[in-house]
Amino acid sequence: MAFSRAALAAAAVVVLVAPEPACAFSVGPGVGSVRNLRSATRRGTTLPPKRTGESSPTSLSSSYVVKPEMARCRATQWRKLRTRGPGFGEKVRRSKADPDLSQKLSDGLSYLNADEMEEVQQALAMSIYAHSVNSRRAGSGYKAVKTGVEACLILGELQVGTDALLAAILSGVLRPRAQSKEFGQAAVTVADIEEGFGARVARSVENFDHVMRLEEMARRRMSRRAAEDVDDEADLDTGKKQRHYLRELIISEASDWQVLTLYLAVHMQKLRSAIAGRANNATRLARDALEIHAPLAHRLGVHHLSGGLEDLAFEALYPTEYEEIRRATEARMSVYQEVMETAKSAVSAALRKDKTFMSELAGEVVLQHRIKEPYSMWKKMTRQGGGVDGVYDAVALRAVLKAKRLPGETEEDHEERSKQLCYHAMSVAKKMYPSVEGRCKDYVMRPKPNGYQSLHSTHEVSVSPAAAASAGGERRTHFELQVRSASMHHKAEYGHAAHWSYKSDDGGAKAGGVGERRSWRSYDRLKAAGARRTGIDSPATAVPDSVSSGKELVTWLHLELRQRKVFVFGPDNLIWELDKASATAENVLGRSHAAGIRLIDGGAAGGKKGITLVNGKAVPRHYAFKNGDVLDLDLAMA
Repeated sequence: MAFSRAALAAAAVVVLVAPEPACAFSVGPGVGSVRNLRSATRRGTTLPPKRTGESSPTSLSSSYVVKPEMARCRATQWRKLRTRGPGFGEKVRRSKADPDLSQKLSDGLSYLNADEMEEVQQALAMSIYAHSVNSRRAGSGYKAVKTGVEACLILGELQVGTDALLAAILSGVLRPRAQSKEFGQAAVTVADIEEGFGARVARSVENFDHVMRLEEMARRRMSRRAAEDVDDEADLDTGKKQRHYLRELIISEASDWQVLTLYLAVHMQKLRSAIAGRANNATRLARDALEIHAPLAHRLGVHHLSGGLEDLAFEALYPTEYEEIRRATEARMSVYQEVMETAKSAVSAALRKDKTFMSELAGEVVLQHRIKEPYSMWKKMTRQGGGVDGVYDAVALRAVLKAKRLPGETEEDHEERSKQLCYHAMSVAKKMYPSVEGRCKDYVMRPKPNGYQSLHSTHEVSVSPAAAASAGGERRTHFELQVRSASMHHKAEYGHAAHWSYKSDDGGAKAGGVGERRSWRSYDRLKAAGARRTGIDSPATAVPDSVSSGKELVTWLHLELRQRKVFVFGPDNLIWELDKASATAENVLGRSHAAGIRLIDGGAAGGKKGITLVNGKAVPRHYAFKNGDVLDLDLAMA
């Protein structure tokens, strides 16, 4: 994925005009907001009542029907609110508008209807007001507003719903003002957002802010840990575990997949901005993208975000190599596009003509394709030691199929016939395109250690003169074909063999550093060591077959982690993973850590008594830890 530097570097001058932006908010008993009423009326659906307490990805049990006349009534009250004062509506009414950002949203979210776009513009007005009050440095408020707008546009590329777009624009507005007599009080509250945009948006913004605070706390503690003089080899393993625990903590605390998607989009925009502005923190943000955010995007199954984060990080860490590969892949893009389209069409037609194959097939063959991104291309080149033309799987085609189920057939017998159908489909493809010797891999008979199963084969294909002319005149190239059954595909995408369970914990590469005590902070040995994948922990419980998408996987993981694990910040500046059943102050007192901290229970040897401090306050021994708690110990002689 290539990004235009000119587009990233463009910074619009803030022009404050339009004394009365289209921004007003409604208050209605029993109704979240007029925007919920409008949406429900348009869609002909029902709305849940407002609720209190912790949000949950589960559905609500009760709802009521919104009548069109109610919506019109509330809309009238909503417009009259502009004249009410003093109050939050009056503050927002007096805020200024930014026509450049407003137009950017209109252009980038063209799939929204007029009412939805009006809501987006209202959210922009709220964001401008909030950040103008919250920010202490000149220009930082506009930067925060622009980050929310750009994150909204990234989500718009995925064509997400209006709630997610509104939450993106409002991300960060809950941060307290920096210098004020009312220190710690934000200019915008959760109640304000709920009043204007509904409970769902308010909960998403609040939860996003909570997740960002947890990540900032983890980063500060990792920085303290990095300053300690610790053994490099042991620290490398500790760093991998810490990044894994942080990702699990984020999934556990993100209320739903939309919040996690917003979190990733905001980080992607921050990295874009840092690269465009040549900011000092660009390297740190790039490492975080490879180590934390891209793996989370892989779990979520949003390859637009995972690929974008990886390529941006690659550009920031290795700009020379990035530019070389970008130019080389762009020069061959016409070849890649032609191979992808012709191979997909030819394989599909050949399988349809095969009567034996079609008689055994259940439903349709799902054909997927992809072209390697620059970062992925570079990893393969690093391992092989060649150039772009030596990456035989730059273009890949995947066929997913399932055999018809016979009456009374067992699951094992059905899967065995699906395997045989995979071999048959591969043989059909090999008759069309000659395979490259030594590049046929049978992971069905010999699965990978993580359980991955599929048939892989590299094939040679001719290229048209027009496409070849743009790629140096070479008339033949290669593509990879993968064939797997539906159950193999489910295991590869969502089970133990999923990408998130074997993608590198360090962004797909071995990390190291010359002159660096902390290996996770440096990528200086990346090229010499070569890119490789290392395993990370997979769930203790098998992913159920009902999970069929990245969104469902993240929801399932969220519930599993909330039920089984608790992640706290220990006194050794590490994230501790605790079993929820035993995550009490009394049990934690006996825990030993590699950093040399010995937590001694009261009555232990030496007559020492341990006092457990959580978030700076003493807690009783039966205290049950919650995610994000900061644990400390005061050990004193009894």
